[in-house]
Amino acid sequence: SGWGLEDARVVCRQLAFNPDETLVLTYDDLTSNKKNPPVYGNGREAGYIFRNVQCNGTEDNISSCSMDISKRCRKRNDAVATCKTIIRLRDGTNTSGRLEVYKNKRWLSVCYSSTLGPKAAEHFCSLLGVKPVNPIIIGDAYFGKNKQDTWWIHWPCIFGYCNLDIWWLPKCKRGKYASIKCQNNNSRDNPPEIMLAGINNYSGILIMKKFGVWGGIALRQPQSDENVILNNASDVVCHKLGYGTTDAMSIPIDHTHIPISTITWMFDVYCTGDEDTIFNCDHTKWGEPYIYDRQPSMVFITCRLPLRLVEQVSDSKTGQLEVLVNERWTSVCLKEWETGTLRVACKGLGMESRYAKAIQTSTDMVNHDWFQVGRCLGNEDSLAKCISTRPRCHDKEKMLLLSCPDKPESKINIHLDNHNETGDMFVNLNGVSFPMCNPNWNGGAARVACRQMGYNPDHAEHFRTDIKVNRVLLTDMTCHGNETNLSECNFSEWKVISFEHDSEHMNCQRNGGVFMSCADDSMKARLVGGPDEYSGHAQIWHEGKWKRVCFRKGDGSKEIVAETICRKLKRPGQYARDHPYSGYFGGGTSKPGIELNCNHRYPSLHLCHIHDNNCTHDLHYDLGVSCFEHNPDFHEYLQPTLTGYTIDNGLVLVKSHDTNKQPLTICGEKWTRNEAKVVCRQMGYNEDAVNDAAVDKFPMLQCLGGDKIVLSDVNCTGDEMSLAHCTFKHGDNVTCSSGLRAAVFCRKLSLKLTKTDKTNSSGLVTLDHLLISDHVSNEPNKHPICASGWDERDARVVCRQLGLPYHNASVYISTQGNLTHEYKPWITNVDCIGNEAHIGQCDFDNDFTVASDGIYDNVDYCTQYELTAHYVEHTYNYNFCDGNSYAGVVCK
Repeated sequence: SGWGLEDARVVCRQLAFNPDETLVLTYDDLTSNKKNPPVYGNGREAGYIFRNVQCNGTEDNISSCSMDISKRCRKRNDAVATCKTIIRLRDGTNTSGRLEVYKNKRWLSVCYSSTLGPKAAEHFCSLLGVKPVNPIIIGDAYFGKNKQDTWWIHWPCIFGYCNLDIWWLPKCKRGKYASIKCQNNNSRDNPPEIMLAGINNYSGILIMKKFGVWGGIALRQPQSDENVILNNASDVVCHKLGYGTTDAMSIPIDHTHIPISTITWMFDVYCTGDEDTIFNCDHTKWGEPYIYDRQPSMVFITCRLPLRLVEQVSDSKTGQLEVLVNERWTSVCLKEWETGTLRVACKGLGMESRYAKAIQTSTDMVNHDWFQVGRCLGNEDSLAKCISTRPRCHDKEKMLLLSCPDKPESKINIHLDNHNETGDMFVNLNGVSFPMCNPNWNGGAARVACRQMGYNPDHAEHFRTDIKVNRVLLTDMTCHGNETNLSECNFSEWKVISFEHDSEHMNCQRNGGVFMSCADDSMKARLVGGPDEYSGHAQIWHEGKWKRVCFRKGDGSKEIVAETICRKLKRPGQYARDHPYSGYFGGGTSKPGIELNCNHRYPSLHLCHIHDNNCTHDLHYDLGVSCFEHNPDFHEYLQPTLTGYTIDNGLVLVKSHDTNKQPLTICGEKWTRNEAKVVCRQMGYNEDAVNDAAVDKFPMLQCLGGDKIVLSDVNCTGDEMSLAHCTFKHGDNVTCSSGLRAAVFCRKLSLKLTKTDKTNSSGLVTLDHLLISDHVSNEPNKHPICASGWDERDARVVCRQLGLPYHNASVYISTQGNLTHEYKPWITNVDCIGNEAHIGQCDFDNDFTVASDGIYDNVDYCTQYELTAHYVEHTYNYNFCDGNSYAGVVCK
């Protein structure tokens, strides 16, 4: 009902037949042949029926036409269409061949695409009248190429509907013509096979059998020498075939050299080497988009790499290197081969490899298909394991021969820069000396170098050093230590470079040189006065005597000496700690003294400079050293230093196991004179100064807010030798809500008396704060004390501190009106017991506030560097002093 030619054409197009050759048959047409009428079954057995179908003839699918749905259809009125196929198979058999499509009166080949899967293959075979059995569609011109133009077929199936879209293309990319095998004995579920197609079974072109068809495998190749991809596919294949991986090697082969099918089953294969089979390697499957717009190359794999030397010139140890590849001996290109690669080649020939070299000849290289081998480090077992980064050989270049001699021709000429037993390592090449750059230089090489120069190898030491010239000899030489000379050692690099033209090796210039010592290292050291042999005062055996090591006070090189001494005592130098005062290990010694000057780059005792010194107690101190086997914690080592504008007062900084890089501070909330006394004692001050110790209540250094607080709640009795012997909180237990830092005075707080009588025993008391100086604050350091709370006990302390009579001291009050800014009072509410050694030991309140900011790095706090370099701004605000009265004394 309503069925016509346009409707039938849509059906034929949807089923991939030719819509231009469509016929519509009526029931009478079908039954006109009375003897043999066609039978199409009874369509009315279905539930609902489409009727009154109306198509314009251009639709791709019958469902796109308008129609009615009904349960009734007039008898003998089923819609019938006759279609003619538009596909065929060529150059194959009745059941397989290259797929061609008829359109616009032309039969053209079809380009393969990933949409042509098993469902499309089954449909096309059915249209051809062939029963499909495991049908597949394959590509790569399996049944030959068609030089004519091609069609591109799109066969998407969505929601059960499949459309056949056809476009014209000039040609298929990479010749990937679609071919069909309608009947396959091998199921798609059968596991694929691999083999090496060659004369022998250990080498050949890597091929793969899938769906009963043998095809190739294309590996992922590096895109440039700078981006080398280490593809271990040959290792995986050779291991799977039972040959091991020592000589496994893969070589790309052009399609024109392949005597097998041009189907490529796997593209862009990349293996790490850990896979059990190549099918587990990363790859692009056949039919999936291929990322490179070029013809993929098959790969030749060999699991054995036979080598030989031909054209020997002087003996059997020298000749042209050749390798057996694909059953043909091929010359190996030795262009720019380094020592490591030459050694691996000699090793592969079964010859001595330590003295391998390349010999330049006068013969031009012509008519050779050169085999390329990459760069080896020298420790590889086969040339197959070298990275392919080398330039190619070309005709008309000079021939290079491989030589594998049993002995070196001559020793490598070396010397130390000052031509004695200590100095930088130099190599002499053709009369020119070059410093050696060798990041791999080891203890074995140092022993060999000392032996070669005629020194005792047991004294050999080596250190890293900077190189101060532009041209160096670059090598990566290493030695076992028992070699006679450096010529017998292992190295892959040996060439002169210029830092100006070789930026790749600029890291050699800094810390890449070799400093050598073959000197007698029998100098002895010991530590005395400590609890064991690894802690105490440092002494050195010098000129037949044990001499104490002393340092001038304020010298900052003691850490390097401590590290050097600990290394001499077989303890790790990085855990050495110094005690820069004489009393910690029971006082100094009367023995003769020496000063040591050691280089942190060469921390060996016999390389230090020694100077005799009387080591006077007023200018020097005996060096104390503790040699730990680990990073000492705070209870093992806790060394304070003072940061201020003078050496005997300031903020307390500490260093411990990892505190050499940044200042670490102590919370000042519970800081008392007991803790201040321990700090001063540990800083090396005598007991008189220790007894004068006072807590710094002037918050000048609180601007060090950016430095880390590592200790809090420090509690000392005042008699300890070190803060490490006190109790405290550290680490995550530190609490310091105010952020105040601990600071101390290790001397009396400085006072002056503005005298008012002829006996010089009375006057206004002024205070000099030791942290502020004229060149920093531009203020005179004469500040009165506010008389609020001032009494006779305070006066007695001041008179005693000034060395004046104090037993009957009385108070003198000065009222001078409003003082100028320069003479504002520092403190108020002084409260002394009366027996204090100086006013700094009394309680008092600050009569001013100060804000201190660093001005060097634009942060809102000041750093230790800014304090010592005077890059700090202090802004003062003075409080009101009650009655504008100021403290004075009458000493009697």
